Amino acid sequence: MNRYNWRAALAAAILPPLLSGCLEKQTIVAIPDAENILFTSDGQLLVTGGKGIYRIDARTNANGETAYVPTELSPPELNSCNYTGMAQLGDWVLTSCVETRWLVIRNNHLLAANLARPDYRFEFVTRRDDTQDPFDALAIPNGVAFAPDGALLVADENFFATSGLTRITLAFPEAGSVESPHITGFQRDWIAGGRGLGSPNGVRVVGDQLFVSDGDSVKRFQFDADGDIPALVTDSDGAYQTNLGVTLWRKPGAIVDDIMPYCGGVALTSFLSGRLHYVASYTDPATGREYFPELYATPWFAFENPSALAIGQGPMFDGGDLLITEKGILFEGKSSYGNKLTRSPLTLNLHDPDACLLIQEEARNKLIQQGVIADT
Repeated sequence: MNRYNWRAALAAAILPPLLSGCLEKQTIVAIPDAENILFTSDGQLLVTGGKGIYRIDARTNANGETAYVPTELSPPELNSCNYTGMAQLGDWVLTSCVETRWLVIRNNHLLAANLARPDYRFEFVTRRDDTQDPFDALAIPNGVAFAPDGALLVADENFFATSGLTRITLAFPEAGSVESPHITGFQRDWIAGGRGLGSPNGVRVVGDQLFVSDGDSVKRFQFDADGDIPALVTDSDGAYQTNLGVTLWRKPGAIVDDIMPYCGGVALTSFLSGRLHYVASYTDPATGREYFPELYATPWFAFENPSALAIGQGPMFDGGDLLITEKGILFEGKSSYGNKLTRSPLTLNLHDPDACLLIQEEARNKLIQQGVIADT
């Protein structure tokens, strides 16, 4: 018989509406071809779209009404660049984009902005006139994240061939300099097909774990102390295990866009179905085996081709807010279908320390109900 405690009862009451049932949605701001979300360490909200990078500021009028205003931060000469992922290291935020001219000429760019500089904008790390730009070797540079050792990991998405993660080392200028970072090392396919990846899109790093969305699935890898992804890792008992990517979620035919690790599990956007999913990680203490029960999913087409999601951060939002970019139809940035940043209020503050305990209890109960683990 299940031994429910106060956390289980609270989880049963609070968590199901978290990512299921009828969702309240509020459009925050229109973003053409909305793509990615980043809350910086000082609380700024940055969003990429098909043709630009935007900082979203809240402005309240005399009546107490709040409007969210986008300020474009991308280089004005890059008016045909499709911007994708963002990542922060120190004062620097980096992003990537693919520039297309005359429908056939493609040019990839890595850009950076220093948040410590007044009136900052994104500037070129790799320029369009650089014939030796290693970034141009990538098919579609998409999600980005910094590894524990400070290297930049870039998802090289490719719909027509196997691709992987690229590892880039960067040299950053000294404080007060007007220079931009520059590339000092470039390792294409640092993790690729032979290591379990086919066409990566979203990339996230939490501690010593690397999460990657890859086609119809989400996979997890483990860094070693040197910031590498070894072929073998040791488990809690000291035994060697393969490190080819643990699959947390997979649905044949799905296209997983961005991912958001949370409490050991991962939330994800399923682009074609218009759904958000949350998959927990639960390790059975009796056997030491890890399971990944899907706890929540929104209804089909609850969002208009969702591309990314993020938990709200202060000062504009809080842990009771879930922000989602709804992309809509690819490369169509004018209609009301997608092309926006939306907010869905949650019934649980995800910054609450007890939130992870609630999710673990819910995961355990679901596995027991499914007969996967014993109720001990």
